[in-house]
Amino acid sequence: MLPSARLISTVIHPDVDRPHCHYTLLLMHFGQFMDHDINHTPSTTLTGYGKASNIQCCEIPHGLAGHPACFPIEIPPSDPYYAKYYLKCMNFVRSEAAPRPGCTLGPREQVNQLTSFLDGSQIYGSTYEDMKNIRLYQFGRLRTVFVDYCHKDVLPPDLETADCPDANATLPCFRAGDSRVNENTGLATLHTIFTREHNRIADELYYLNPYWDDERLFQEARKIVGALLQHILYNEWLPLVLGKDVMYQNDLLPTPSGYYGGYDKNINPTIANVFATAALRFGHTLIPSWFRFFNKYHEYIGQKQLRDAFFKPYPLYQPGIIDMYLLGMINDNVQKRDTFISSEVTEHLFEAMPTHGVDLAAINVQRGRDHGIPPYNAWREFCGLPKAYAFDDLKDVMRAEIVERFKTVYEHVEDIDLFPAGIAEEPLHDGLLGPTFTCILTKQFVHLKRGDRFWYENDVQPQAFTPDQLNAIRATSIARVICDNSDDIDTIQPKAFLHVLPSVNERVPCKGPFLPRLDLSAWKEISRETVELKGAVHEAVQDAVYPKPVTEPAYRK
Repeated sequence: MLPSARLISTVIHPDVDRPHCHYTLLLMHFGQFMDHDINHTPSTTLTGYGKASNIQCCEIPHGLAGHPACFPIEIPPSDPYYAKYYLKCMNFVRSEAAPRPGCTLGPREQVNQLTSFLDGSQIYGSTYEDMKNIRLYQFGRLRTVFVDYCHKDVLPPDLETADCPDANATLPCFRAGDSRVNENTGLATLHTIFTREHNRIADELYYLNPYWDDERLFQEARKIVGALLQHILYNEWLPLVLGKDVMYQNDLLPTPSGYYGGYDKNINPTIANVFATAALRFGHTLIPSWFRFFNKYHEYIGQKQLRDAFFKPYPLYQPGIIDMYLLGMINDNVQKRDTFISSEVTEHLFEAMPTHGVDLAAINVQRGRDHGIPPYNAWREFCGLPKAYAFDDLKDVMRAEIVERFKTVYEHVEDIDLFPAGIAEEPLHDGLLGPTFTCILTKQFVHLKRGDRFWYENDVQPQAFTPDQLNAIRATSIARVICDNSDDIDTIQPKAFLHVLPSVNERVPCKGPFLPRLDLSAWKEISRETVELKGAVHEAVQDAVYPKPVTEPAYRK
């Protein structure tokens, strides 16, 4: 019998503060933002009174403890946190089952309710209905809300969702292309700046091409923002996570010039279950316990516990708060990628006072079991590591003290779940992850690039960018996006996922030549009037230089 997922969390994933010396908090937040572009597995729900209602698996009086979607997590009697609440069960509802082809019997599979492609769907939505809710339908812009004349707009309100417990008509939840936008304030901040980036691009495209209609402006701005996201992910974020050696060996680095010729229509770019359910969740170890705030001079000015930021995005309505969060992201440390996970997400996740929260690490383990993810040993072999026949065999990629902790929880090495073991591996020499998670992420990101016909570097027509447009996209960065869409940030380090380092990554002014802007002049088209005028002039010149014959040539008769 497998050990309780909660027991694994308390033994393998205690809360130890270990800030990373080089990576900023922006690395973690951007990772979550991009994860919400490609993956969202819905939980099973009950349907009643025209809307979905949650299944409560631990409340016996409600008669749902035996529901087939229930897979509750056992809480040991000696639990260091939940015992004081006399809790023996943590609610866990199984993921929605995907229908099998032909309605045949077979292994259970899960649903990804998003588009798997890196296409900015967290901004624009994965369905036509989602997109309609966030479009302004004027000048190609997305809907926003005016704050004041000194600050840029914020996301539009969502008066229908019940995600935010303290929401009201004055301070409602936000609406975006992804329903999880309000999950934490940092995530909502990134949604805000990329929504602003879309509108900034749409406005400039309209200035350059005033005869373009709303649809043309919207689609072209969306196409550019999608390309920016792909470029930032593969040019700035992935090299820090996978390491430049792995990026180079797998042709993941952006092409310096020209077009990318690696598109393969036979590659399946959809999201692998193991990637979404275990490997990409390495980011949960990077989460700090606090949001720390800084002013425009990069001076620390205060902090907030993470538990106070879950589904409480209301501060972002206040002028200047978005900059405080952005400055926190580029100045604060991300936590090291290791087995330690903040108690803010293992005890206080989605906490609704005065009650307790839930345990994200335990949910990760239980979700892997729910999805039928093979154990860690199977993935070791899949990724080229030797099979472990005893716990001590794990010392080839893990520290001895961590292996000892696994011994106290699991009866056999074959029982070890993938998530806790994957984040326990020592990192490769120039990356953030160990060999198993590096292997799984690499395969997925290769498929996302090579299997995407609309990949921004492709020359596949008719949607391909021109060489000049592609060069403009290559020049931009996440630092430039922050500069262009913050309210009053004056300076930033060019490599914003990394801390300031003298002579290497020193802060530079947002205004000036140090951070190249996205040059949209490559999108300027000759106006219809100019085309018609040039055509008339050309014909007049032709007539003057080469007079037309009085009669048609013989070959035209």
